[in-house]
Amino acid sequence: MLLVYNKLNNTKAIINYRCESNQSSRDYFSNHKLDFIEVNDIPLPINYIGKQPQLCVNPQTNELFYDYMDRELTDRERLSNLETLILQQQGVI
Repeated sequence: MLLVYNKLNNTKAIINYRCESNQSSRDYFSNHKLDFIEVNDIPLPINYIGKQPQLCVNPQTNELFYDYMDRELTDRERLSNLETLILQQQGVI
């Protein structure tokens, strides 16, 4: 798989495009001077409530990692948080 990225600094770049690895794509990215890496696997993000994962890469090491940005809670997440709070106040958990 090919991952195109925008470099933020020497140790962090945001992945903004993914495609299957083929010579045509590699040539296109190279000809248009786009930064990209080729990887076999992409790690799965951790599911944090209220966070949105953003796939990133260290351009020096090609190590993939996730940054987690705040996002609005879903109605289900809000309800779960309220249920947990009520149970804690009741001494159940």
